[in-house]
Amino acid sequence: MPSLNVAAYIRECIESVVNQSLKEIEIICVDAGSTDGTLEILQEYAKKDERVRIINFPVKSYGFQMNLGIDTAQGDYIGIVETDDFVEPDMFELLLKAAEESGADVTKCDYYKYKSKPFPYNIPANNLKLLDKNVCFRIRRQPALMSRHPSIWCGLYKKSFLTKKEIRFVESPGASFQDNAFIMKCEMAADNIYLIGNYLYHYRTDNEGSSVKNKSKIYCICDEVNSAVEYLNSKCEYKEECADIVYAQCARACFRNYNRLDNEGRELFAKRMSEYFTGVLGGHLLGNKHLYRTEINNAKMVIRNYHDFYEKNRVECEENNQLDDYIKLFKEYFDNRDKLNHETGKEAKMVNQMVEAIKNMPFRFIQDLRRLSFYDDEIQEIFETTLSHAIDQSAQEKKSSKGFVKRMIACINDNGLKYTVARIGEQLRIVLWEG
Repeated sequence: MPSLNVAAYIRECIESVVNQSLKEIEIICVDAGSTDGTLEILQEYAKKDERVRIINFPVKSYGFQMNLGIDTAQGDYIGIVETDDFVEPDMFELLLKAAEESGADVTKCDYYKYKSKPFPYNIPANNLKLLDKNVCFRIRRQPALMSRHPSIWCGLYKKSFLTKKEIRFVESPGASFQDNAFIMKCEMAADNIYLIGNYLYHYRTDNEGSSVKNKSKIYCICDEVNSAVEYLNSKCEYKEECADIVYAQCARACFRNYNRLDNEGRELFAKRMSEYFTGVLGGHLLGNKHLYRTEINNAKMVIRNYHDFYEKNRVECEENNQLDDYIKLFKEYFDNRDKLNHETGKEAKMVNQMVEAIKNMPFRFIQDLRRLSFYDDEIQEIFETTLSHAIDQSAQEKKSSKGFVKRMIACINDNGLKYTVARIGEQLRIVLWEG
């Protein structure tokens, strides 16, 4: 459990770990010199629970903290809990059971995306969706696993495997996406990987101090992909069968890093990507069967003229709070719907607000809202009705933007929606034909 100034979250995190149904665990807390009370909270738990061990080492590097913790651990398996997150009570019991029964080097579960504002809620990440569960495999059998979120904290890793295969974290300064190289090394080196479908981890996405929010770390991902490629070429036993998988993921990691940056950072990183794609990854991208056509086209554009790529992918840099705003509005409507029925015009106004919000919403937000609505049939019905109104209005307005069509097609392809494909398809036909 690596920590640095997470006093706001550490108590909820460590409570979820000390109260695991699996009692025979050691809990190694590696603090990097917290000054906000985090260390004192950890010491409080160490006094009450002999399983809690604190290592206070002032090197501010997530990779260094993780390597120190792994070196210190005495158990047969290594688990990771980031200290602004929390876990289900039976997480490590279920992972250990699966790992021991399967003999896997790496065992993983799925997770929830968690937010505490505007009110606490979880959205299933579906990170392992469409992947085979409860079978052992090497990465060549399910290469799509490497393209998913690294989610290293959803895993249980055989310590002897990490030692034998010489798998280490990159010890770059701060918390700088060190999960990328680690998980690529694990997945390319593992003789057996095993997945279970349970959602056991709560990954906090609204911690503004998180490394993924830090737009000043423009080039940190380069250390990660360089480390992964170096490991592939010098230590990976299965290099021939997984080289293209690794190179494809290195390119994706670069594009994902690009997408999180503001315009100034994007322009700088686009130039670095051009150099990287023609250098380290040169010859491994354009014919790579593990990249989608769009990804290959983007790689071609970066190589040919990175400035054209940047101009095509400029973004408005204002913070996008559409999802939070919609969920807040959605909850307000759901909590007060009986009262609203008796207030003339207020219900219609709120429904119209939700409709307008969803009409302009990126389709990934629509997917998240759909997953959230599955928790309750009544919420599901309200969401689908709102989405249906948005489709009707857009059809009447002859709105034919590619973005809107893409969002609606995504909904058609999503079997989770209860209303008929035919109805959405008819409205889309009107939009496309008349628009």
